[in-house]
Amino acid sequence: MISISRRGFIAALAGTSAMMFSGCSANTDNTGDSSSSASEPQEATQTGEPQGLEIVESGWSVNDSGFVMYGIGIKNPNGDKEADFPSFTITGKKANGSIAFSDEQTLFVIAPNETVYYGFQAGNGTVPDTVEFAITDSDFSDCAEPESDIFSIANTSEVIGDYGLVSYTGELTLNVDLSGSSAPTVLEQTAVTVILRNADNAIVYGTSTFVDTPDQGASVPFEISAYSVPEHASFEIHAQLW
Repeated sequence: MISISRRGFIAALAGTSAMMFSGCSANTDNTGDSSSSASEPQEATQTGEPQGLEIVESGWSVNDSGFVMYGIGIKNPNGDKEADFPSFTITGKKANGSIAFSDEQTLFVIAPNETVYYGFQAGNGTVPDTVEFAITDSDFSDCAEPESDIFSIANTSEVIGDYGLVSYTGELTLNVDLSGSSAPTVLEQTAVTVILRNADNAIVYGTSTFVDTPDQGASVPFEISAYSVPEHASFEIHAQLW
């Protein structure tokens, strides 16, 4: 199973990719700690080495084909640095400790003090007994904390279809101006993620789709297709620039 990743494509833009929002500089710090942004520049309020990214929560379930469907929330605890190309591993283990599978997923950017959510499929069809998540890598760039959410999401619904298909629909609105970015074509897509939670509010499922990033103030519809979803009490939709 190969997770969605644009690291190879973005690597060609290394000179311009850090970063694209107003208030962010091109000076990067590299870190391997294991542990979006405002339209107006602001003064950074913190200095020093960046703190490592934090996994604030995660969860998973196994679909009918034996693959893991996971959801994860990752926080950037730095108030003056964004995390560029953060990556994490998803490792499935059997009860005896042997590795059933190990996948790596790279995201695009996490703004200062932002928590992003992502979900997708992992594994190779071998059902694990446990699944572990770990941050593996990220670059950091000086950046101001966002003044507002980058996206708004409205008119969401859960649509039950035939043959185990469930669709999660809604509208995505961009709240910030991306026209001044140093590499605007990199921001042409947005990852839209659905996270399902059980009655205890724990994550039990996640998956994502991609839509074209709308212009500032404009909205685009989305539909996330999910199959054989587990029992759940609620769903929520998240978005991040890709």
